[in-house]
Amino acid sequence: MAEKSKKGKKRWIKIVGPGEFKNIVLGESYVIDPNILLGKKLRLSLGSLTGDLKRQYALIGFKIKEIKGAEAHADVVSYEMVLAHTKRLVRAGRDKIDDSFVVESKDKVKARIKPIGLTKNKAKNSILTRIRNLGREKIKEMFLKEDFNKALDEIISGRLQRNLRQELGKTYPLGVYDIRKLEVLNR
Repeated sequence: MAEKSKKGKKRWIKIVGPGEFKNIVLGESYVIDPNILLGKKLRLSLGSLTGDLKRQYALIGFKIKEIKGAEAHADVVSYEMVLAHTKRLVRAGRDKIDDSFVVESKDKVKARIKPIGLTKNKAKNSILTRIRNLGREKIKEMFLKEDFNKALDEIISGRLQRNLRQELGKTYPLGVYDIRKLEVLNR
């Protein structure tokens, strides 16, 4: 007969977000040993984090980095638009501009950025390439000037996307220019 070993009593551990989200409680986990939570990931909608239901289209990914007493502290490791929101934006008679590249912030955090742009009408490939390259250049420039948390705040608040759409719209009218995905590579 197999022996059952009792490892200890389970307890609730609060998972707390970073300072950018005012150390909000992201959730709780019922575990025997809190160290089991280290490295675990969770995703929450931006709408539930900020209380603004208009922001339900974005998911923020967190990774648990440290345990302090009965609290597990998590850092942001990703930002992602829900696929259904991306599909809703794309329409016939428009051109879609996708890109993927790695940026490094002032505080040496590397991240992969995947922007998406949609023109208001069909455009030539040379114009789409110019918009793609200009967008890449502007995003890399912003990341080099700011530390990662400040840059992430710009993306979450939508200020970066708004500024990029205005800047890139001078080349060709854009309906949408947004960050589809951001993944931290070395945090």
